[in-house]
Amino acid sequence: MSIRYEAIPSRFQWLHPAFGSNTSTWTESFPLGRTTDPDTVKQLNLPPFFLANAENDFGLEVHAEELAAQLRTGGVQVDTKIITGTSHLTIHTGVGKDGSEATKQMLPLITKFFNEVTGEPKTR
Repeated sequence: MSIRYEAIPSRFQWLHPAFGSNTSTWTESFPLGRTTDPDTVKQLNLPPFFLANAENDFGLEVHAEELAAQLRTGGVQVDTKIITGTSHLTIHTGVGKDGSEATKQMLPLITKFFNEVTGEPKTR
C-alpha cells in the first residue's frame, strides 16, 4: 500500500480501534496487503470483484483504486463505482433500504455484475 495514513489525521479515530495503533501493521490489514506481485495474485484464483465507494468516503476511494489496480494486474476482473449522494455511513446503512441512494444505485449495478459473472439473469 502506498497510502500515507498519517496524511489524514481524522481517520485515526476510526483506524485505531479497528486496526490498532501500530501503523506499521495496517498494510497487512487491508485486502492483498501482503502481496503486490501479479503472479501471486494470479495464483490466488480470485473471483471477479465489485468495489463501491461512497461519494464522501474519507479518502477510502484511493484504497479501492489501489486494490482494483493490484487485482487487475493479477488478471482479476474488477468493476468499480462511486455511489453519488452517499457517505461512508449511509452507503453501509442504506443498502437494501427502499428509497436509499445506496439501494437505488447499487442494486442495478450488483445485479448487472452478477449477471455478467454468472451468465444468468437474476431477479430480486
